[in-house]
Amino acid sequence: MIGNRIKKKVYNAGYKSGLEEIERFIISVKGQSDSEIGMLLALATLIRINLMKGGRLSLAVLNFEVSESEHSKAQMFVSNLVREFQRSEQKTDAVGAMV
Repeated sequence: MIGNRIKKKVYNAGYKSGLEEIERFIISVKGQSDSEIGMLLALATLIRINLMKGGRLSLAVLNFEVSESEHSKAQMFVSNLVREFQRSEQKTDAVGAMV
């Protein structure tokens, strides 16, 4: 019972944080030109392919064919990857990983 409440609070906090991150991202994309958005999508595709080839991200996760727990782990992995890119001043890669 208590474990379920804690799990729900953690899930809701992660959901809210992710939603806020997405909203900030959408605002930043609105001002970009078509060519900038195209470059962003190309970069995101390249990062996704490299993660999949390296075994760090599966197609099943991207297709929502895994458990909620596995999907949450993948979200955490990508969030940490974005933060790692940001810390190492790889801003372009960070944005590509967000997509």
